[in-house]
Amino acid sequence: APEADTLTLLAKTGILTTKFANPGPNCNSYSGSSFQSTINSIVALTANERAAIKKTTLTGGSGATAQSGMAGYSVTDALLWPLDVAEASTVSANLRNIGSSWWLRSPGSTSTDASNVSASGDVVVAGSYVGNIMAIRPAFKLDMSSVLFGFNIPGGKALSSTGTDNFSEVANYQSLPI
Repeated sequence: APEADTLTLLAKTGILTTKFANPGPNCNSYSGSSFQSTINSIVALTANERAAIKKTTLTGGSGATAQSGMAGYSVTDALLWPLDVAEASTVSANLRNIGSSWWLRSPGSTSTDASNVSASGDVVVAGSYVGNIMAIRPAFKLDMSSVLFGFNIPGGKALSSTGTDNFSEVANYQSLPI
């Protein structure tokens, strides 16, 4: 469900590649998987960047299906996280298509499969074998109350300035090309 004052962003492309997990019991559970470890390893953010990201809880459960989200234990305080089948299905097919397959956090149709998005952008609910190597395409929730968007507008303050008091009133705001 959407949260007030947040914007969910998805990486434009796959950032890294990894297998989902080592084959074994409950190997299609995101919590504790190789997939989760790899996502956690790419969270090299500054303190200010961390402050702009709203931490997310990913709810797990026993007997979970691809349609219900995530199998296994819940994950709390995630900064970056993979989409589940339902979330990926809300992304338009042309945006899902990155030319390579990427993992979702949902379980597949068997205990050794995890759901994914195909190279052509199709959501594969039945999934693929957890030992396959696929891209990681994380999402995060931007806390809109902690960011300021600036624009280079003719006649306005240039964005190349840094520090305090770098924004000033634009003389003729009614003629701005917005």
